[in-house]
Amino acid sequence: MFLFRVFSVSVAVTLSLFTVAVAGAQTITRVAIGPFENRSGIAEDDWLGQGLAESVATDVRANGLVVVDLRGLLFRDTSEQVEDRVETVALTEARARGAAWLVMGSYQRVTDQVRIIVRFVHVETGIVARRANIDGVIGRLFELQDEIAPILVDVISAGVNRNASRQVAAIDARGGGTLPTNAQQRPMPRGGLAARPAGDVPTTIIQPTSEPPRIDGRLDDPVWASATHITDFVQIAPVAGAPGTEATEVWMAYDRDNLYFAFYAHYTDPSIIRINRTDRDEALGDDQMAVLFDPFLDQQRAYQFEVNGYGVQGDSLVNADGTGRSRGSNSMSMVTSSLGASYWQRNSGSGMSMSGTFGIRGDSSWNALFETAGELVEDGWTAEMAIPFKSLRYPARAEGESHRWGFQITRRIRGRSEAQSWSPISRDIQGNLTQFGILEGLEEL
Repeated sequence: MFLFRVFSVSVAVTLSLFTVAVAGAQTITRVAIGPFENRSGIAEDDWLGQGLAESVATDVRANGLVVVDLRGLLFRDTSEQVEDRVETVALTEARARGAAWLVMGSYQRVTDQVRIIVRFVHVETGIVARRANIDGVIGRLFELQDEIAPILVDVISAGVNRNASRQVAAIDARGGGTLPTNAQQRPMPRGGLAARPAGDVPTTIIQPTSEPPRIDGRLDDPVWASATHITDFVQIAPVAGAPGTEATEVWMAYDRDNLYFAFYAHYTDPSIIRINRTDRDEALGDDQMAVLFDPFLDQQRAYQFEVNGYGVQGDSLVNADGTGRSRGSNSMSMVTSSLGASYWQRNSGSGMSMSGTFGIRGDSSWNALFETAGELVEDGWTAEMAIPFKSLRYPARAEGESHRWGFQITRRIRGRSEAQSWSPISRDIQGNLTQFGILEGLEEL
């Protein structure tokens, strides 16, 4: 507990700002402290979560605010059903006890690396005002904890932009559309599985272009200078939620005929690149980039398009659980080749399927017309992709009405046994399509 005493002392000056932050705001007087859940699955790490919550509660009390302690309430029932709804339960209790803010989170340790995830939730609206990921080595734990207090001060000072919050959308699993960002109104996917909080759904806007790229694998086309640029990728495995060990860049644009993508897969050590010149749909053991679309936003089926560094194509239809298996199938090889299932099944070893692949695997018997090219560069490989809208099915929209599709980007790095995604994938939420982000900006298709 020495580290937590150091933490309390080191942030005393910072937390004194609470008095300024809440001065004149009589309604912000009660802060609910929820649990910091142990995602490592190692019982010896339980002390870390208790200490984090304890330190936050102590410092909040020391600055004149009332603490609503929810840790005991939530830890009494550890069933999977309650764990899936832990934030909803905490919000309900925080509202009942008159709290204005809820602070809770989770942590994960792998060897000497630790990630602390903190969520600052506005209790009245259920809005996740901010989510902070704090990463480092376990030996620097007190320094990592020291980052929590300034964020909490900033969140309370800023409050909640209610107008902006209304624009935050969640995927409605009952047929698309938007929902208010309220924990008690979160959609439940078919089958009763817990949905991801609305505030955690990433959104990106694709830009139209009048200068389509030449699909040659080189990223020298003028369109990429102004296209939507995505660089925020996190691991799905081996350390879920941690930043990717290798940098990944994706650009995207569209015109009336095609969706265009450019990929730059960086490597600090290019010798670990694994790519082969092979037949279509046969590069399963290679490093690859993939884009996935759920045009109907119903979380039931997605189109997946893959490419490796030589431009070899792969495509498939992915079902709701992140596989291509039909309903009722008992094929374990297909189940374990699902990215969401394989990495989180404790009895699945490395998470590799028997074919040696890993990734979001679907039904590869489905084939679509699209164009790809790729080439090796000094620090990795680049690729380009053009997907005709005629190769996809999507709902009709009235004139002037834009489309909103479920969307995901993934990367495989076989040399590190690593999988990355743009929209984070959690073991706490079953399925992959339920964890897609949102693609906006498509008009006049």
